[in-house]
Amino acid sequence: MAATPTDKVRFGAGLVGLVALSSIAWLVLWTAVASLMLGWSPVAVLSGSMAPRIDSGDIVVAAPYQGQELGPGAVIVFDSHTSDGRITHRIVDVLPSGEYVTRGDANGRIDTTAVAADDVVGVGRLLVPFLGMPFVWLDRGQWEMLVLAVIAIAAAAWMSRWALLDKYDPWKTRIEIPNIRLLTQRHTKRISPMVIVVLASLLVVAATTTRSRAAYADFTGNSGSAFSADILQPPAGLTGACGATINLNWTATPDAYPTGHRVMRSDTTGGPYTQIASVTPRTVTTYGDTPAAGSYYYVVRAYYLNWISADSNEISVATSCSTTVSFGANKDSEVDQDKPGDNYGTEIVASVRTESSKNARGLFSFDVSSIPAGAVIDSATLTLCPSRADDPSVIDVRRVTGTWGETTVTWNNQPTVAGSSTTTFAQPATTACVDATVTVDVQAWVDGTANNGWRLAHTVENQSSRIRIEYSTREDSDAAQRPLLVVVYH
Repeated sequence: MAATPTDKVRFGAGLVGLVALSSIAWLVLWTAVASLMLGWSPVAVLSGSMAPRIDSGDIVVAAPYQGQELGPGAVIVFDSHTSDGRITHRIVDVLPSGEYVTRGDANGRIDTTAVAADDVVGVGRLLVPFLGMPFVWLDRGQWEMLVLAVIAIAAAAWMSRWALLDKYDPWKTRIEIPNIRLLTQRHTKRISPMVIVVLASLLVVAATTTRSRAAYADFTGNSGSAFSADILQPPAGLTGACGATINLNWTATPDAYPTGHRVMRSDTTGGPYTQIASVTPRTVTTYGDTPAAGSYYYVVRAYYLNWISADSNEISVATSCSTTVSFGANKDSEVDQDKPGDNYGTEIVASVRTESSKNARGLFSFDVSSIPAGAVIDSATLTLCPSRADDPSVIDVRRVTGTWGETTVTWNNQPTVAGSSTTTFAQPATTACVDATVTVDVQAWVDGTANNGWRLAHTVENQSSRIRIEYSTREDSDAAQRPLLVVVYH
């Protein structure tokens, strides 16, 4: 009788089932033989931290670790004291202490804790793909996948008889067989020993297989399992004392495992920074830097092998400590539009007035030549004390660019000033002293620009209603009321 298309399809399905069962059987047999004959232990990998070489669901058959020296590249199974259970990772370095530095192939950073030899359970020798998937499903609670797998294997076993039994061979000449049951029993006797061996091997694998996962990975939508489960905390509270040796102090990283701290220095705020020292152990939190004269910016970082924390707070410290000096005015005066030819250099006040065609301006100068060339001005504050202030107003402060004499300056010969304001400040209608920040001008004078003092004027002159302020000059009998310039530099 000729084979029908249905017979051929059934035979093909039987071959597919037979191949599937044979593949599973060989994987099981390999694992069982390695376990029984060599004493190796199968370990089901539950995470993707070793992908792509070792995927979740693969089984790593590990030989017992017997204290032998291992080098980078070896895959080890070890007990972890910082995570739950065992971990299967690769050795990437060996510390002088004999501890192993490990990392999952798919992880971006090394594991946070080195592995002691006593914690190593086994060394990977054989990789069996896919066979550990039931352990993965159990770990994830995916019971439906386990049930589907059992059904699929049962279906493959049922279909495989279509390729094994003669009575289903579509190309064999079909004859009437009186005792079909006898024929079936004969083939069953042929198959049964193999089934028994596979089932026994499967039981051996299931009984001896342990589980391992990764320190940095878990089952999520992140297929690479590359996110970090720990952040190396940076040091904090960085401070520095100025001087030829800049003494730095900080609070250590709160993490206990880092090797120490790296001291970073830059000439500009925000970096880029250059490492100038590696300070160990972690408990040492001081360092003395002796750079060339100047001002520098520092941060400190914690490190463990090639794992580096974020920066600490940034500080600016100079090799020369700051000096504070005070200067009294060396000359001051007023120029009055209403009396354009008069000089007021010996008066005890200098008026700053706004009034239509009757404006008045004050001139104040300070000799800062005692500040050494090359000094960095941290701050410069001009303090003026009014003996009269009619109404609130805003005062404009400008650097004087022309020369003038205290006893000769008038409205008609008043000096030129800078095209833009150095600063402005609010003058309330009180006699309380006011401050103006003039750091940029004092720095320019120290750097070589001619020092001719400042001119004070109302930001809006020629107002219809008069607003007058009278600032005390250096001639005031009360020293506390006289003009004052306080400079901090290093």
